[in-house]
Amino acid sequence: MGKKFSESKIMVGYWHNWPSAGKDGYQQGSSCNLSLLEVPHEYNVICVSFMKGVGIPTFKPFHYSDEEFRQMVDTLHSQNRFVLLSLGGADAHVELTEKDEDAFVSEVIRLVETYGFDGIDIDLEQGAIGAASNKKVIPAALKKVKDHYKAVDKEFVISMAPEFPYLHKDGSYIDYITALEGYYDMIAPQFYNQGGDGLWVDEESLWIAQNNDALKSKFLYYLTKSLVTGTHGFISIPPQKFAIGLPANIDAAATGYVINPEDVYDAFSKLANDGINIKGLMSWSINWDNGVSASGKSYDWEFAKRYSKLISYDEDNNDSDGSSDNNDSNHTPTAAIDLSVVGGDKFILLGHNGNPDNHEVLTFHWDVPFDIDGSTVTDDQITLSAPEVTEATVFEIKLTLTGKDQTSTSIQRVKVVPGKIDPKPENKAPVAAISFSVLGGSQFLLSASQSYSESDQKLTYVWDIPGGIDVKNKQACDLEIIAPMVEKEQQQTFSLVVMDEQGNTSQQVSYKVNIAPKLA
Repeated sequence: MGKKFSESKIMVGYWHNWPSAGKDGYQQGSSCNLSLLEVPHEYNVICVSFMKGVGIPTFKPFHYSDEEFRQMVDTLHSQNRFVLLSLGGADAHVELTEKDEDAFVSEVIRLVETYGFDGIDIDLEQGAIGAASNKKVIPAALKKVKDHYKAVDKEFVISMAPEFPYLHKDGSYIDYITALEGYYDMIAPQFYNQGGDGLWVDEESLWIAQNNDALKSKFLYYLTKSLVTGTHGFISIPPQKFAIGLPANIDAAATGYVINPEDVYDAFSKLANDGINIKGLMSWSINWDNGVSASGKSYDWEFAKRYSKLISYDEDNNDSDGSSDNNDSNHTPTAAIDLSVVGGDKFILLGHNGNPDNHEVLTFHWDVPFDIDGSTVTDDQITLSAPEVTEATVFEIKLTLTGKDQTSTSIQRVKVVPGKIDPKPENKAPVAAISFSVLGGSQFLLSASQSYSESDQKLTYVWDIPGGIDVKNKQACDLEIIAPMVEKEQQQTFSLVVMDEQGNTSQQVSYKVNIAPKLA
């Protein structure tokens, strides 16, 4: 990587290490599923959520093999981006005792070496903050890890994302901050989900609450200034280590969404006039930033687009007018592949550019070990028929994207077993499959009954249903669906992920249904 974390202005985003269940937002919107390679380049710090679990907390990619996940992290590193592992989360109860310290150190180092993480983000909430010996063990362990990597001249980032009330001088995060003084690199307080909590501002003779949208600019300004100067009863955090945490939209948090983006720009301007230049912004979350509302309207990366001008990603490559050089590494293409099983022995591979900052006209080339149906090796999407096999066989399919000066490759491994396709062979994950039946009238059935686990474990089903279609239970094996009324023919995509009893998760598969104005 190029710049050190301490030298970078940042936009932090959290990435969900779990499939979207749909309608999982505070306003019944749906978060999106996406790979690390699909994260917009505006997010130059990605916090993978979460490291957790009973005993010594750990992490496992839900959707990828270790090798695939590490390859994605390495690609982000090549784009001068940082990938942190977030410890905790709202539903995690991390509880470490003093005898766990060495084991926790070893596990953090193992995860860094396995997946290439650049550091740990502490995101403990509620009871987990003070559980057992967390306040002593976690800081002590992370200091050991940071010292370990410093000895080999490698940067290890320590960050935190506490809810802002925890940062009062008697707040529950103060023990972590004090213990990690001189070691932590960033604190991004959550300026959301606190309702009417806020601060009294003598200068305004006013109580400014977090959920008061009319005073949002003042709330952002005064709370940030208080937290970096240590006033109004808060601890002091150096501005060069401080980022404001905000929800991506109204579905990402109960309260705290900034309706008018000018409120954020105004707060930054006032802080700059006071000589306070903070490190950047944090968003919960990347998956919400491209989610959809309850009505099915895409949020379309609103957070990243709104506030990218506040963050200068690579000052060394910027022209004097503030524009960046399109030939730098931030704009190289990134090959990415999405796989969908469409039934029988057929499956689809969709190639695309995972770097939204690259706008070149790209050429595609697939290296495929068997025949392509109805498409060519230079198409962006190809349909394949799995060959007949007598025993399980893994095939490698490579996509190469070529731009004006750069190329990028990605490899998809597909295991073909007699009669079935397994898109994820490495971890013996379960295999999701969708079958379609017409029930009559405007009703049809989507069934996951052909999904399977090689170890015959019980499966949990998670469906992703298009907006405007209601089902009784999105975790049922079979879905009886009434086709919506449409004025013209539409194609609706239904997706499925299955999970076994050990938490192994399948590759997502999809089935496309054509909805006509009147079904026969």
